[in-house]
Amino acid sequence: MLIIREKALHGGQVEAIERAHWGGKHNLQDHFARLMGLRIEDFDTYEDLDLLQLFGSAIRHGDGRAARKIYDRHPSLWFNWLAPGSVFTIGATELTIPIDGPRHPPYSHMTLPEELLHQMLQSVEWFWTDIETIRCRSFKTMHESTVAGIATGDRARESRQRKRVWPTAP
Repeated sequence: MLIIREKALHGGQVEAIERAHWGGKHNLQDHFARLMGLRIEDFDTYEDLDLLQLFGSAIRHGDGRAARKIYDRHPSLWFNWLAPGSVFTIGATELTIPIDGPRHPPYSHMTLPEELLHQMLQSVEWFWTDIETIRCRSFKTMHESTVAGIATGDRARESRQRKRVWPTAP
């Protein structure tokens, strides 16, 4: 979408878009804002899209920055790991996880609940629905079915938080 828009508007920075990363300098968010006139971070699905990007990076690279970010945001995905210094009791025995243990669990120990996967799919669908609504709102003249579709979409968008199948926060 960004490449098509770049070609239509400027005809120039296609390679820059192709090489852009999700974060960092001259990232995809910068290109999105420049070409679309709005920030992707302002979409209500951005947190999920960002999490999906982190999952993709962690899948490719394993333990590293992305996996640590996922853990920091959603430690419950590692239900069987306790942080260093954690104390728990089993019967009459108290166990303490050594304080010098690793600060983050191995990526390979993460558990992805089915609800999370459904939510990620739902968020991608919502993002593209929002893009379509933005496109339709840009029409100078609209057929009545387009106006009705936008209104239906606006009502559906208002109920998104209630329709989430996986929470945004742990």
